[in-house]
Amino acid sequence: MAAVLAVAGLLFGLLGAGPAAAQDSDSAPQSERLAAALRVNPVYITDQLPRRVPRSTAPEFAAQARRMPVPTYVLLLPDQNLGSDTLLGTVHDRLGRDGLYVLIGTLGVADARAFGVTAPAEDATAIALYALPYDAGPLRSFQEFTDAIVSGPRKAAARAEQLRKKYGGSDREVHAFYPDPVDRENQGFVTGMALLGVPLSVLLLGWFVRRRLTAGPLPDRPVQLTKSAGGKAPTGKPPAGRKSGSAKGTSAAAGKGLAGGAPSGAAPGRRFGRGLLRRPELGAAVLLAVLIGVGAPQLFDQTRDSAAAPPTKADLTARVDRVAAGLRQAPVYTDPESPNPLDAAGLAGLERRIAAFTPGPVRIAVVPQLSDDESGGDSEVFVTALHQRLGKDGVYVIADPMTGIIDAFDYGLRLKDGFSYSLPTAISYDDPSDTAADHRLGERLDQLMTYFDGVPKADTPAQGPDRPAPPVDDNRLPGLYHGDFWPGLLVGALGAGLLLGLTALCWVTGAVVRRRRHAPVRTPVRPSAAYLQRTARQEVEALSGAFSQPSADPAAPSRTRVWNCLDAAVLLSSPQDASPADLTAALVLARAGRAALAGGDYRFVCEINPLHGPAATSPPPPRSGRRPGGSGSGRRHLCAACRVTPHPLTLPAPDGSRIPYEQAGGPLPAITAGIDRLIERTREYASVQ
Repeated sequence: MAAVLAVAGLLFGLLGAGPAAAQDSDSAPQSERLAAALRVNPVYITDQLPRRVPRSTAPEFAAQARRMPVPTYVLLLPDQNLGSDTLLGTVHDRLGRDGLYVLIGTLGVADARAFGVTAPAEDATAIALYALPYDAGPLRSFQEFTDAIVSGPRKAAARAEQLRKKYGGSDREVHAFYPDPVDRENQGFVTGMALLGVPLSVLLLGWFVRRRLTAGPLPDRPVQLTKSAGGKAPTGKPPAGRKSGSAKGTSAAAGKGLAGGAPSGAAPGRRFGRGLLRRPELGAAVLLAVLIGVGAPQLFDQTRDSAAAPPTKADLTARVDRVAAGLRQAPVYTDPESPNPLDAAGLAGLERRIAAFTPGPVRIAVVPQLSDDESGGDSEVFVTALHQRLGKDGVYVIADPMTGIIDAFDYGLRLKDGFSYSLPTAISYDDPSDTAADHRLGERLDQLMTYFDGVPKADTPAQGPDRPAPPVDDNRLPGLYHGDFWPGLLVGALGAGLLLGLTALCWVTGAVVRRRRHAPVRTPVRPSAAYLQRTARQEVEALSGAFSQPSADPAAPSRTRVWNCLDAAVLLSSPQDASPADLTAALVLARAGRAALAGGDYRFVCEINPLHGPAATSPPPPRSGRRPGGSGSGRRHLCAACRVTPHPLTLPAPDGSRIPYEQAGGPLPAITAGIDRLIERTREYASVQ
């Protein structure tokens, strides 16, 4: 405010006192009035951009100007003044002082000229243009410009040439300094997707992989399951001369555990801890969620969407105070920062017509309406503030020298319609076909006074607009966990489910392809109790259904063997609480029975892992330096795979650990002696007479 009054006082002092001096000042060209401002202070900051470049930041620009090795004069003006290539030259001629003249707009340094001094003005301007993004702001741009001048002509020329080659004439740009609100919404959306989608994907994929490792792949051939009513034992009858297992034996088998006794569970706390150890994906998911939740605000740490500093109250009232002060001196005020559309003769004639208007006073403000000014570019907001500051009724006219738009508002006079929306188009707007730089404002303002003379009287005084100023954007970005963050969570969950579905589809497709190509089927070496229970009962039911089909020779030896396998498998798998060892034995017996029924009878299974199926008929030739069978060479019966790389079978124990199948209770360890011995041991185990 003090700087504004000082400039106004100097202008009035140079051109004389009173209304005549004000008239001469208002008719002076733009360059002369800007030169007068630079005589007061070599750094002039407009008061028309408080929302983009508050005038209170003038000391920071002045500090950068003092770093210059030569006298420096700075003009920060609205962008409408940047199109002239002669503005700095005419201001220098009016001021009459040599030095470096710099013109700055809302995006940064726009032009610089050196008069009578040596300074790399052109190279420094190129550096300020190419080295910074568009949102760096005027102050940061002027700092870059100053650094280039201080570095000297040689360094400035080299850097400017490098930047011109890199960015000049191309679409490449320096990455923006500040995200806009849309960018913040995108950041929140991505954070939400990652915060839920990544940990959930780890959980689901970990569960799927662990289940596949314990449950095994698809069976090697389709299994047609058949159940009798109520899920009872197989309906086939044993061959003549054989007895089936009794219910007593079945109930006895149900009471056996892995170690020959009832399983005893571990304490709940210990089971929970061991469960976490057996499921590392839980810990990984929690860790990832914490890392994303804490790391996202560190990655997206921006808090503002612009380089603009928040304006003070004085910044937001400086221009209104300036215009009001000018209108107190004379009925017409022209903006000193804009091209002047009124010469001395036109201004004098317009004031005479205003003085002759008898209904009341007319005040004309020739000032631009900008989106970054205190009124946000709304002439009704500006005239409301101007009327409140002057406190006088009358006709207020706002003429924009940049666009040529004229608005008139009636406060308190008895004139029809109050002018707000009733001015003729030819007066309110310039003819689009007219190319006059001043939009014929002088001529159209004279037409406006003629229009006022013909306006009829109204019965009541007019009430001009009463519009408050729009709120000032504080440039603060919303929080990261806001807005689109919540839809991001939903998309993350859907993405995790989609990833699980794609993984399962790929696994199933691969398993089908492998089966069709007759690839060897892998059998789990660490099956879960659930897998054993499910698979054993499926195999037993499949064998029962196949055995129930009519046969050409019911008394054939193969039918007897199938029945023996089926009978023993039912005894072991029927109890609801059958142990993992009993279910494993039932599974081995059911598969042996199905093989016998299909004509592929075998007597021995792999001793390393009975679930691998029949043992190889003869061992392969030994490799150099190794005995046949590797670590399992001491065993008599091995499958082909375990002769190369043993895959021993372990079963779940009651305490949550795993034990080799040979150490389990029940008849399962007898499998090393063959299928027949396993059947005998099963009947003894079930107390069959």
